[in-house]
Formats: sequence, structure tokens, C-alpha cells
Amino acid sequence: MSKRLLPAILFILALCAVAAAQEVEIDRYGLNARLDLAANSVEVRAALSVTNLGQASKTRLYLRLNKQAKISAATVGGSAATFEVTDDRRASALNQVLITSPVSIPAGGQAVVELTYRIEAPESNPLIAIYYGEVLLAPEAIWVPMTSTPYTLYGAPTAPISLTVSSSGGGIRGVSSGIPKEESGGQSVTFEQHLNSLPLIVGGAFDPPAVSERAGIKIVVFAHAGLTNAGGESAREQVSRVSDEAARMADFFTRTLGPAPSGASFTMISSSRAGSISVPGALVMNEQVFRQDALDAPTIELLADGMARLWIDGRVRVRGQDGRPEQPDRPAQRPRSAVLLRDSTPRYLASLYIEDRFGRAAAADAYARMRSLYTPIALSGRDAEMSVQSILLPTYGAAAFGKGPLVLRLMAETAGRDKLIAALRSVLAGPQNRIVNTEDFRSALVKSAGQEIESLFQQWVDTIIEPDIIIGVPQPGSAPGSQRVNLRNLGNGTVSVSVLATTASGKKISKNVIVGADDLASVDIPTDEKISAIEADPEKLIIQKNYDNDSRPVQISPQTLLNEGIAAFTKGEFSQAETKFKDGVRADSNSCLLHAWLSRSLLSQSKLDDAASEANLVLKLNPPIASALAYAHMTLGAVAMARNQSSAAVEHLRRAVVEANDAPAQFAAHEQVVKAERAASKQPPVEESIRAFVTQIDSLIKQPSSDKLFALVSKCNLKKFVQGLTVTPPAAWTTEILRVDRIDANRAAVDVAVKATAAGREQSGTAVFVLYKTGAGWMLEDIQLFNVK
Repeated sequence: MSKRLLPAILFILALCAVAAAQEVEIDRYGLNARLDLAANSVEVRAALSVTNLGQASKTRLYLRLNKQAKISAATVGGSAATFEVTDDRRASALNQVLITSPVSIPAGGQAVVELTYRIEAPESNPLIAIYYGEVLLAPEAIWVPMTSTPYTLYGAPTAPISLTVSSSGGGIRGVSSGIPKEESGGQSVTFEQHLNSLPLIVGGAFDPPAVSERAGIKIVVFAHAGLTNAGGESAREQVSRVSDEAARMADFFTRTLGPAPSGASFTMISSSRAGSISVPGALVMNEQVFRQDALDAPTIELLADGMARLWIDGRVRVRGQDGRPEQPDRPAQRPRSAVLLRDSTPRYLASLYIEDRFGRAAAADAYARMRSLYTPIALSGRDAEMSVQSILLPTYGAAAFGKGPLVLRLMAETAGRDKLIAALRSVLAGPQNRIVNTEDFRSALVKSAGQEIESLFQQWVDTIIEPDIIIGVPQPGSAPGSQRVNLRNLGNGTVSVSVLATTASGKKISKNVIVGADDLASVDIPTDEKISAIEADPEKLIIQKNYDNDSRPVQISPQTLLNEGIAAFTKGEFSQAETKFKDGVRADSNSCLLHAWLSRSLLSQSKLDDAASEANLVLKLNPPIASALAYAHMTLGAVAMARNQSSAAVEHLRRAVVEANDAPAQFAAHEQVVKAERAASKQPPVEESIRAFVTQIDSLIKQPSSDKLFALVSKCNLKKFVQGLTVTPPAAWTTEILRVDRIDANRAAVDVAVKATAAGREQSGTAVFVLYKTGAGWMLEDIQLFNVK
């Protein structure tokens, strides 16, 4: 047995005990959540309408719930029930709740299970945060009791939701998926989500939402109150771009998948803490997206993925299936995760939208990003079969959003895209409470496209294959007027490979050949003309470990050239980096990242005109990549500074600050914009209240007391920072304000220079303080880019 299969097998065995829970399905969530910001807590009353899908009556129900939840009461059908709380064996952050009902629920019968509980979140984490700055209750936190969770093969139980959110003040409004209805004089709001979805709350101070309707879908965008763009102006134009793009997506998916489900809505919510949280009917996006001047390709991909979920999981209930042995009255069932249908299919459909909207080259770039996400996992040998993927596994993201969409693309190109879409539409048809899984999709596609698709499912979903195709130079063929080309699979799995030959006159000849695992295969090209180039799998349909040995003459992939160029740049080998990036641009002239890094390598060699030319090319490519835009604007800012055009540099570098999404770029952008603003005398004004607040923080840090500091510092987010100051008090601490960026009406990012003496050692550096405004004044919400050493 292969050692790499052992983790997956152990994972399957760990899930064998969940079958009882899957016999109960949630039909509706009825939720009432009251946020207590001062106590960093939420009081929840959760009423779950459930159906017993089992063949026998039940008096015991198993639910999962976040370990921070303290249950005070439980009822079934309105009668008090007993409950027992134990650790969940699969997810350490969850508890298993066993409810014993005073009355049995018959087979096929329904009941309402109600739990009352309180969740306290004294320290924020990526899934739960409750404080005056923002509230986040993500579905993966399992802050609502569920019969199954995303941590199992069966997956989280999507269902219609009625959610009422109220707050104890602080100007926080709770937002979720569905259509909102104000209640109690604006003190609470109820969201009615008629489609299948999962409970979600994002709380903040929002502007009135931008609301529109397209193709029967209500489109709603919530942005932070007073949100600004890089230039300090209102971000409403970007909000409009987001709304307009969503409207185009609604049209596309209606053409592709049929009319939207009745009562569909799609709500996009800005968050200062989170991004890329998606449930049917809602998408949480980081506020930086709304501060940019354009929608970049990954954001468009994310939007389209979110919109597609209205059909994929909103119209019917997508579930996985647990393994079970053969029994006298039913056949054996293999375990199969919901990942391919629930997460990979929306991302594949997003690539179809990108192709429809921007053309084949943009779609090819999307597939290239998927390959770059998954290839490191394939090379590491740490992957698990798609059929057993769960978010418990560290490879889930790469499998769900990298490999899975590429597998679907391979199936679509093999069967015909129209057949794949038709199979998908048939699976999504039927009543909203219909349960569908990947096996249903497989059966529908095999029925229309044949056994070749069955083989692809077996290879790419049920098992792991990692081919690596290498191609040789053309040789004289055995028959006159032909040339023979040899191929070998250095990996495993048998694959059908398209071979494209280009002759000296430019004629293109394509042939297919089957290449087995660690096997040699040959294909005859019917031409006696000189073959100038030969390539295996020119469309890159096959998911390989290595794409650099697929052609003769050898053509290194653009991704490899980008990686090698960045490595050379990091070492200071700018000329070598320039060569790599230029080779990459010749191979893929549409790559934003290659052009951006080429501009950086040229700038580092003082080739200002060439650097600016490459950077300007990045700004013209559509759709762009935010990180590439950041580097392009940094290059243009540096060129402007070198030419004593400091005002122009400021404009570019302010955009770079907003667009940078990796730490090195963020550090560089912040450092450069401070210098440019000072040179141009364009420092944003510093409010006296902010200046006074920073002075007050300084004085408290010099004589640190946790009680006094927590009056000005968010304990939820910065507890460890304050503890570090109080355990080892600094002998000296001075903070200089370098610049202030007003993010929105209640939040500001303050670039600071810090000088400190601690434990007899002098330290200095920069950081970004994020402040938010409360009724009592400013609070330090977070510290970003802390580089004091």
C-alpha cells in the first residue's frame, strides 16, 4: 500500500461514526442573535426544523456546536429536553451536543429543536470576532448548531434561514444573506433567506446599501460608512463596479444554468477582518477590494464563484456521502466528499464567466493560477483523493479551488462543454429540499458522455494520479511521409495526450496518443516537412507535476520563469531576473505579474524608461491582478521620484498601498509613500484627536498597566501585545506619526515610526496602527506591519 494513501485512509476511518447524524436533515434555521459588544458575546436562540430521514424513530439527536457556546436550555417540539455536551473527536474547536427528546420523532417525521446559548469571544480569531470595531460570525465557526459540519465528508447542512440580529449599541449593524426587514424601530433586522444557505453575520457601520436587480436576482452591496479609495475620495465608484459586475454575472449564469431560483438575492459585504467567505446568497470581501480603482481578476473570479452558488447550493441541497458496508437491504456505498460539486464547480463556472467576459486569454490565466495553486501540493506528495477532501485537511484549498476546477475543465473538454452543463442543470433541477451529491453529477455526465468520463472520475476524483509527460524530438517514421514522436509519463496514471506539431511553413498538425504510467508511447505525425516545434498537451488540460518538459525545443512554463525570476531578484541578481521575466513575457504576453516583476528588475538597474513602459503595460491589461498593480504603481512612483516628480509619485504610491496584498509589497509601499508625500509636501492632515490619542498611548506604554491600556486598546485583538508590554515594560517608547490614511468614517490607518528601549536593547522601526472611533473616542483596533527590531 502506498504510504501517501495512509493519511486519507485514517481520515476516512475517523469519519465512520457520523452516520447517525446524517439521518437527520435540517430543513430550516430560525435564529435570533443579540450582540453584546461590551461583553464580546452573542446570545443565540436557534430553532432548527429537522426531518428524521432514518428508517426508525429517534429520541436522541446529535448536533455540533462551537466549543465557546454555553447552552442554557434545549427543547424538542416545545417540550424541555435534556442535553449532554462532549468534545467532538474530529474538530477540536467543536463540541458534540446529545439531545434526548421527551417524545420520539418517527421515521420521516419532523420536529423543531431549539437551543438557547451564549458565545463569549474575548479574543478574536479568523472565524469569530465580537467587538465595537466589527462583528464576524462565520459559518465555519459552527456558531449555530448543525447536524453535520464542513469538517465531515457529508458537509454543512444548507437550508433556508430566518435570522434576526440586534445589537447593544456601538453603531454596529448586523448583515447577513437574504432580504432584510427592519424591525422594532430599527433596533433589529431580520434577514429572510429563502434559498439553501448557511448562517452568517458580519457587523459594522455601513453606508446605505447599493441595491439593484438583474435577471430576477436582488443584488445588494454593503460597504463601510464613508469608505474611501486610495486618493481619499468616496469609494462609491468601486461599489458601483462591484454591483455592475455582479449584474453581468447574473445574466451569464441565467443563460448558462437557467433562471435563478425564485426569490434569489446576492449580498456582498465589506469587512475589515475577513475576505473570501462565501455562502449561497452572500459573499464577504475585504474592504481593500472596495478601496481599489478597478476589479482585479481574482476578485472577479471570487464574485462569479459566489454568484454561481445561488444555483449550485442554493437551488438544491449539495451533500457528501458517507461510506457504508454492504447490507442485505442495500448495496455498499463508497465515501465521497461534496467538494467537487459544492466548491470546485462554482470556481470552474467562474472561469467560464471570465472567458465569456474577457476572452480565452483571461480564462487561460485563471487556469494558470489554479495550476500554480495545486502544483506545489502535487510535488509534495501530500495530496488526498478529491473524494475524501474536507477542510480538516491542509490541502483542501488547493484541491477545492485549484485541482477540482481543472478536473472539471478536463471533463468538459473531453465530453463537450455543453454536455457537462446539461448534466449539471439536470442535477440542479427539482425541489429545493432535494439532496444531491457528486455521485448524481457523475451518473448524469456518464449517461450523456460515456465511459470515458467514468474513467476520468475514477482517476481524478476517486484516486490520485500525478502524470508528468515528457516529449522527445521528432524522428523519421516507419512509413514514408511521417515522423515519429516519443512520449513518456514520468509520473503515474494513464492519460490521453494531444500532441501538436508545427511545421517550418507554419502548418499545425494535432494527434492524440495514450500514455500509460511510467510508460513509453509513440505517435506518427503525417508530414515530411521539417517540424519546427512539437508540444504535448498544448492547452494544458492534464494536471501535471511538471509543465517544463512538454515541448521541443524546450519551452519553460511562464510560471516557472516567474518563480525563477523572483528568486534571482531576491538575491539581487537583477540582470538574470530581467532575462527570466523577458522570457516569461514572450511565452505569455498577458501575464500581469511577469510585466510587473520585469518592471521592478529594470528599475533596479536604473533603466527608468523601460521600467515605466513595462509598468504602464500592467495598468492597461484587463482584468488586472492587484499585486501586479501594486508593483507597477511602486515602479512608476519610484521613476517619478527619480525624475523629481514627487506629486505624481504620491498618486501612484497611494494606489500601491491599497493594492498590495503581500507583506513585502505592503512594507515597501508604505515606506515609499511616506517619503513621496514628504517630498511633495502632501502629507494627509492629522486630526488633533488622533495625535492626542497616540500621545496618550505612548504615555501608557511607558508605565504599562493592562487595565489602563485595555481602555484604549482592543483586548480582543491585541491581548498578547499588551501582555508583552506589561511583562517586559520598555524603559523608553516614542511614537512618531508619519502619515494617516482615513479608511472610512470610523477607521484610520496610522503609519508610525517607533523607537523603544527594552531589556537594555534599543529598537526602532515602523508599524501601522489601525484605529477605530467609538462614542468615547479612538481605540487601537490592530497593529499591522510591525517591523520594530
